[in-house]
Amino acid sequence: MPTYLKPDPHLLDDRPNPLMAIDAHQSIPLQPLIPIGHGKTPMTGWSSHDETLTWTIIAPRAQAYRVSILLRSKTATPLILEITAAGQTLTQALPAATTPWDRFNLDTLLNLPAGQHTLALRIKSVTGSGDLAIDLHAVELTLPATLAKLAAEAQALRSKQTWFSDAAHGIFVHWTSQSVPSAGNPKPYADAVRDFDVERFADQAAQTGCSFVVFTTSHGEMYFPAPLKSLDAIIPGRTAKRDLVPELSAALARRNIKLFLYFHLGCEPAWTAISGFYETDSEPYFKKWRSIIEEAGLRYGSSVAGWWFDDGAVTYYYHRPDWPSLTRAAKAGYPDRLVTYNAWELPSPTNCMDYHAGEFNEDPIFSGHLAPADHGLLPSGPYAGLLASSAFVAENDWVHTKLNTPIAPIRWTPEQLADLLGGFRAHHAVPIINLMIYQEGTFSESSLQTFAAACANLKQSAK
Repeated sequence: MPTYLKPDPHLLDDRPNPLMAIDAHQSIPLQPLIPIGHGKTPMTGWSSHDETLTWTIIAPRAQAYRVSILLRSKTATPLILEITAAGQTLTQALPAATTPWDRFNLDTLLNLPAGQHTLALRIKSVTGSGDLAIDLHAVELTLPATLAKLAAEAQALRSKQTWFSDAAHGIFVHWTSQSVPSAGNPKPYADAVRDFDVERFADQAAQTGCSFVVFTTSHGEMYFPAPLKSLDAIIPGRTAKRDLVPELSAALARRNIKLFLYFHLGCEPAWTAISGFYETDSEPYFKKWRSIIEEAGLRYGSSVAGWWFDDGAVTYYYHRPDWPSLTRAAKAGYPDRLVTYNAWELPSPTNCMDYHAGEFNEDPIFSGHLAPADHGLLPSGPYAGLLASSAFVAENDWVHTKLNTPIAPIRWTPEQLADLLGGFRAHHAVPIINLMIYQEGTFSESSLQTFAAACANLKQSAK
């Protein structure tokens, strides 16, 4: 199993305190759903009534906490959740087969005296028999007053933009330091930025019929396609002399397409070692993060319409960041900039964002939570209050990394893609579809032709 950041047992007053399933002491071994070194993914394999997970926690003073549990269950019978700590036991009924993932709030507060405690979680079926089928991400402890304060802050930070729910669709572009050309060896990142053909890229993006493009900056490695003093001060040699961002934004704007930026908080060894990524106290790391994001935001203003931050639920979440401060940094220079922290299939890591990233979701009704009358605003479920969006691949991966190999064929016929896009548009949900791209900045002609034909089919059916 990978080595993860050591959790801090001290409960904080001003934010949720996630007790990650992967950090718990287990009476019966569970396994990570997806073992990745920089992220803490859920634990799977909870099949026994004898399972108990425990965590050590330290309360700063005597206080009462709201308890939430992030899980999904495929168990055919209803369940009983049981939380025990400091001589108090809380129980909560849970319906059968609670899929997909959700955040379940216990009705009763947990009273903790000041000091160190052991918190235990048990889950049983109401019948007390039969196999369980449960995946667990975390137990959350939060002060009720903090929940109310964070909800108010999140609402105040929300963008007032209304265009997003009426957008056609977005195109995701994973053009990264690991991208390779259609033939031959890749160029160094700064040289690839220097030689990127912005006008040709914008022309091809327009062929897809998209309303916006999400263009990747930091991904597998910490690079940025622009000169950034903040990033150079942390790890030199990862920026470029050419500032590609305003050129992209201007070229796309001439075609009525907006620009978003993607940013990953970093997972390569060189970056994690120098940035303090694995330090238990995450504030020094997020001070660096804010310096990068604020510098970019203040420079680009409204020319960057949004951020797509990856690994929100599996990496940001366990670091216990000050979410409002991150979102304020992300909106620096343009308060109406749209922000998301990717939850993948898990519950939202925070409500301090504008839209749900929806990675891999191709369901335009979001498991029954979205109706056309909602106009793209999710009214219920784990993403309630967020604008509905999804991100998934058109071909077979996100990044084109195979040397001297063409981009794989697109997964749909034009008719199938038109049906998919039409289903999302009917619900004002916005799919962001990843098209693989060569290092020279061009897409697969076959994929572009499929998008153009699908958009033509949609226009014809709308007449």
